[in-house]
Amino acid sequence: MKSHGPFLLVDVGSGVSFYKVSDGSTWERVGGTTLGGASLMGLVALLTKARSSEEMLELAEQGQNSKVDKLIGDIYGSDYMGIGLRKTAVAAAFGNVFGILGRTEREGKTQPGGEEEPFKDGDICRSLLMAVFNNIAMLSCMQCENLGLLTICLQGSYLWDSERVLQILATSIEFYSKAKATAYMYTKDGNLRPIGGYSTLGQ
Repeated sequence: MKSHGPFLLVDVGSGVSFYKVSDGSTWERVGGTTLGGASLMGLVALLTKARSSEEMLELAEQGQNSKVDKLIGDIYGSDYMGIGLRKTAVAAAFGNVFGILGRTEREGKTQPGGEEEPFKDGDICRSLLMAVFNNIAMLSCMQCENLGLLTICLQGSYLWDSERVLQILATSIEFYSKAKATAYMYTKDGNLRPIGGYSTLGQ
């Protein structure tokens, strides 16, 4: 990739900012979202016992987002390949929670937080991680389409060097860009690292 651009720079901080970089000295902020890293950690702290990004990422690896998310398969019973979605794709983040809690209360079962809680901290952490970074990927692809860009570079204090995070970003960017965009992340030493190899789309 040519370092002088053009590309979309995505800064994943407390919120998220999008910059169009034309060359080494020409750039402009083109948008942003308040749903960023601090939002993720705030929700994690409210809903789970995790109190650090390390704890959150570890719990996310242990969890199953399908316990709290409504998947394509929950709605259609199988893949929905007419729009390119596997049955394991998320249709609605936290979409199963309301129904599960309502059923638990109606049937008089142990409430969440008890020994028989219907979902665990890991399930919640994984769902939140997927929701926030999927949203970042979607908005990045929308910006690229609007600006006529095909390269996305991500950086920021909340862009953890985690295989799970990179897999979410790579898969989502591949889907939302229809496999047209190429994505990289800036490492701590200032180098660019391609993240496309982490995609699991179609597997």
